[in-house]
Amino acid sequence: MKILYLCTDLGIPVLGHKGASVHVRSLVTAFVRAGHSVVLASPLLSKSPWEVPAKLDVSLLHLPPSADTVNAVLALKAFNEMLDVASPLPGELRRILYNQEIVTPLKRRFDKDPPDFIYERASLYSTAGVALSRELNVPLLVELNAPLAVEHSTYYGGTGLGGLAAQAERWTLVQADAVLYRQSSLDEVSATGEPLNETRFLVRRARLRVEADYRFVAGAIEFDGNTVKGYQARLIGAEASVKWPSARPGLPYLQLTIGSFKTPFGYEVIQSDRERLFLERSNAERALFAGEYDLGIRLSGGWRFLRYAAAAMNGDPIGEKAFPGRDPNESKDLVGRLGVDLRMGSLVGLAGGFSALWGSGFHKGSPSTKDQLVWRDTNENGVVDAGEIQAITGSQAVPSQSFSRYGIGGDLRLTFTLPALGELLFYGEIYWASNLDRALRPSDPVATGRDLR
Repeated sequence: MKILYLCTDLGIPVLGHKGASVHVRSLVTAFVRAGHSVVLASPLLSKSPWEVPAKLDVSLLHLPPSADTVNAVLALKAFNEMLDVASPLPGELRRILYNQEIVTPLKRRFDKDPPDFIYERASLYSTAGVALSRELNVPLLVELNAPLAVEHSTYYGGTGLGGLAAQAERWTLVQADAVLYRQSSLDEVSATGEPLNETRFLVRRARLRVEADYRFVAGAIEFDGNTVKGYQARLIGAEASVKWPSARPGLPYLQLTIGSFKTPFGYEVIQSDRERLFLERSNAERALFAGEYDLGIRLSGGWRFLRYAAAAMNGDPIGEKAFPGRDPNESKDLVGRLGVDLRMGSLVGLAGGFSALWGSGFHKGSPSTKDQLVWRDTNENGVVDAGEIQAITGSQAVPSQSFSRYGIGGDLRLTFTLPALGELLFYGEIYWASNLDRALRPSDPVATGRDLR
């Protein structure tokens, strides 16, 4: 087979003698020994003119950064020096621009005689492999030797572009046809001390719920046990209610509830785990209403085909990242749903409703910091050179702030009872939200300067 080995890491001299260089050559040699034809494309052959290059019996395609990329990086470095700022941005800009510019010459080189597949060694901002595989219409295999964005954040002080490096890494791994990794590469912990290994046995959820219902009062308590983050046993639901019962069991005219209960928004949020069609809830629900349960007070009930619920809640459900189960600001989220649930004959059912939420999120402030001296070994020679020691001035404390957030939604369910087969269900739900993501990519318009989802 014809293999294009793509190494876009500007810090790996493929004919050098550092560990990553030896790894690249060893894998390429293994491909050749297995009878494959390999072309190795790399921006860097050797790091020093005095270094004797290693021998490699494959076709080498040297693709150094263009003059435009070099000039842009030098201009940004000069700007940093003028401001007396130490920043990793020049190196990151070089990686981004390089991955953009090499796609065209590689496409031109292999357009008439493409490889059978592209093998890319993953690096920070390495998006060229995905773009090239689309242009040539060939598979892409990505070799991941470490969770790069996390590694950079843990050992190298993070990136200058926030979460862009992590987003680029996720995008590359999702778009690739296959991802190859060594298990030992994930036998590590993140910057927050969490293990990165996901190949394990676990108990996702084990629930115990006890309910009591007698005339004008009702109550429920629910426990959850899991090993997602170690052995955990926690209280997730605890509610007490007084009600005005109707002739239909389970549907009072009026019910007042206080405690920890599911946020009355839409259908999926309040749906029982036992009745879900899929193992996990949708990404939209997990982002906006993480964990479903929150603390508050609720008024709910129904009459004939009408259903209603309104609640005042903390706004910090048990699955959110910032303050799960707590409330850092005094304002409460107001949530409500108005819907219908009716039967059209004996075989057809229709249910749906509209939901809305209005509340306030919380932006955590920061304490004051002291002046610091930082050494960045930019040329990695282990010696303090001119321009590598930077003074970082301290900053004043920044107070916390609240921000507005809202969400609206609609849900619709249509059921058909099929004799001898059971029930056929058509179901859909839609959300429209602003600054309401509290789990997957938590919204903070104060930090970003714009509204998010």
